[in-house]
Amino acid sequence: MANKLIKTIDRWKESYFDYLTKRLDSGESKNIAVLETIKVLKKKLVQQNIVKILDIGCFSGAMLNRILNSLSKDERSRVKAVGLDLDREVVSRGADKYQDIVFVYGHIEKTLPLIGQFDIILLSNILHEIAPSSKLSERKKRIREVFRDITNLLAKNGNVIILDGCKPTFNKTITISFSDDRDKSLFVEFSKKYQALKIKCVEVGNKIETDQISLTAFLTKSRYMKEDYWENESLQLYQYFSEKEFIDMFEKNNLKLKTSAPQYFSQDQLDSLFKSIKPKIKTPAKNILLIAEK
Repeated sequence: MANKLIKTIDRWKESYFDYLTKRLDSGESKNIAVLETIKVLKKKLVQQNIVKILDIGCFSGAMLNRILNSLSKDERSRVKAVGLDLDREVVSRGADKYQDIVFVYGHIEKTLPLIGQFDIILLSNILHEIAPSSKLSERKKRIREVFRDITNLLAKNGNVIILDGCKPTFNKTITISFSDDRDKSLFVEFSKKYQALKIKCVEVGNKIETDQISLTAFLTKSRYMKEDYWENESLQLYQYFSEKEFIDMFEKNNLKLKTSAPQYFSQDQLDSLFKSIKPKIKTPAKNILLIAEK
């Protein structure tokens, strides 16, 4: 039984490694955090000779490598890139693959005080992974505490760049009519298998009664249900904070907000899934990009 579990974990880790690394290496990934980090980095390279960048939760380092590859030879020579991750295996593989990145293995909460200060700190889809096993209120508190520690690593005029889930500001009850019965069945299946959040799902004839938070979770997470790493994804809550809560967190840490840009699901995507959503609601945000300065 133990060997079977280990093989299952190894399989989904390998699948996840391929999913993230290959999409970034090939240029297939259009992650907005990459594009915006490149802009911030290039601007800083005009203003100062050396720029230090830290990617927290760097995984294989593919995102940092993609960012570095966008620079000229001179620019790249003036960047000190550090990646931090708690997975020893992927850190080791990343160090073999990407020679220009300094990899640090360690838990975010224990390692942060030891790694110095940085001009740019990137947190791409990592805040929601902090303290995943505790109660929701405790998780949010812990995320805020860790974020405070992260801001202490910022040099003067340093930037923190966040891409993460965005919780709807409101949580109205809604009734959904699906375009295809298969999508309705998928929602019902998702409500049973997603463990990070109680998904509201009440079948009313050929419709589903749910709420905005459940809908947003479905739209962001259901696409992973057929993947080897679904078991891991099913345990992760993605939408902890609303846009306002993120901004409040910046203000409490004396950071100046520069960018707040929710990334919305396309209307075409929603139209292909749903005949109607009543009452009409604002298109959900799949995530949010935030940039702040110390």
